[in-house]
Order: sequence, then C-alpha cells, then structure tokens
Amino acid sequence: MPNWELPADLPPGRFVTPEPRAGGAPSTEVCLWVSDNPVPDAGELWARLYAEHPRTGLYPLLLDVLQRGSDRPWHCGELAPRPISAIDTTDPETFLHRSWAHHHASEPWPGLAPAFIRDQDPDATACTLAKKLDKRYKTANFFLGLVPALRGADALTVCGWQGPANHMSDICEISAVVRSWEDRFGARVVGADFNTLRLSFAAPPTTREQGFAIAAEFRAFCPSTFVYDTLIDEVVDGYWMDDDSRAGGILGETGISFWWD
Repeated sequence: MPNWELPADLPPGRFVTPEPRAGGAPSTEVCLWVSDNPVPDAGELWARLYAEHPRTGLYPLLLDVLQRGSDRPWHCGELAPRPISAIDTTDPETFLHRSWAHHHASEPWPGLAPAFIRDQDPDATACTLAKKLDKRYKTANFFLGLVPALRGADALTVCGWQGPANHMSDICEISAVVRSWEDRFGARVVGADFNTLRLSFAAPPTTREQGFAIAAEFRAFCPSTFVYDTLIDEVVDGYWMDDDSRAGGILGETGISFWWD
C-alpha cells in the first residue's frame, strides 16, 4: 500500500498498478486509487476532494468505464504512467502544430490563441461542471479516482491514461497542452473515461475571433470530436460543424469534452 494521505470518508475502493500488457514500462508503483463502484453524488464529493488536494497531494477525477460492467481502463490497470518530468520537456505548440499539419494540411497553422480575460474563478468553475456532469444522470454513474498530482494536466500522465492512444503514443503531449490551457484559459481537468477527457474553462472565448483561435487548438488537440458539455440536452458535435458554427458554438462555454475514436 502506498504512503498516500487518503482523505476521510471515501467510498470503498482500491489501489491500481499498471498492467504490463497496457504498453507502459513495467512498474509495481501504484498510479491510481479508484472507487469500487459508481459513487452517488460524485460531483459533490469531487468538489470536496478538489478543495483538499493541495493538502493531500491527490487530484480527484470523475471516471467512467468503457461500458457498464467493464473494468477497463481503470480497475484492470490498462494504464501507462510516465514521470511528470517528461511533460516538462514537451512543447505544447510543437505538438499542436504537428497534429494540425497532419489532419488539416490544406490550412495554415494559426498558432496558439492568446490568453483570454478571466472573469470566473477556475476552481469554482471546475466544481460547477463536476456537479453539472453528475446531475445528467438520475443514478450514480461516475467512479471516483485519485492521482498523486497537484494539477490535473499532470494527473493524466501520472496515472497513465491512454484515451488518445489511437492518435498518439505519448500522453505527455496531452498533458503539456492541458498545462498550457490551465495557464491561458483557467482550464481544469474534471474527469475522463476510456477515451474522453472532460475539462472546465474559466476563461472561455467571448468573441468570434477568440472562438476561431481556440477552436483551432481544439481541432489539433483532438481530431475526432469535441462537444460542449454545458449544452446538456443538445450535445453538439464539434467535428462535423463548419468552422463558423464551431467558433460560435463555444462562445462562453465553460465545459468541453474531447473524444478520441
């Protein structure tokens, strides 16, 4: 059992070590704690654990599995952790530019969007999204995860999440971009499932120009699909929209999900 300071009043859960067949380096180090079952009021619990994570050093995640009854990827250890130091040597724009050139070769890479003016608190925005996601369902749906990391971007690499594995082999590239979004747009990692990443944004675009700028990053980051989580009853598929609709659709949106096929 690792020397983690687990918060009080957690539901029953287990420590997870990566399964060698998952593609990572052999390791006996625990990379994740995950609840045994979906947790009632998971959004409320996430908010409490998020407030405590600067003290505990454990970043909370709302987690879902491949399908009901599955143990993939969390409980079976289908994870490939990397050290946080590997993120430090990864340049987010280099990755985004390369991905853009591969998937959108006919369009010039517009570069990184400038930081937007932030008029919302990033932590409060993240807690609001966690509760909103949880309330989509009338029954408990999310598992609760804890990762030894102080920021959500790093938690993805530390636990070895492999959601984008069909598109890239290095989770550090995802973490590097999310770090940049944390800094420029007040982004926070709220949760993940087998191949979906859910983020809050405290500084969403408010003008069409800003919408185009950040939508380009979203398209390079996740060539498959991104959807707007705040449109709970009308999920919009960002990939199949034209550029003008895509840029306008994310104006003011504080919750975005990215899905890799």
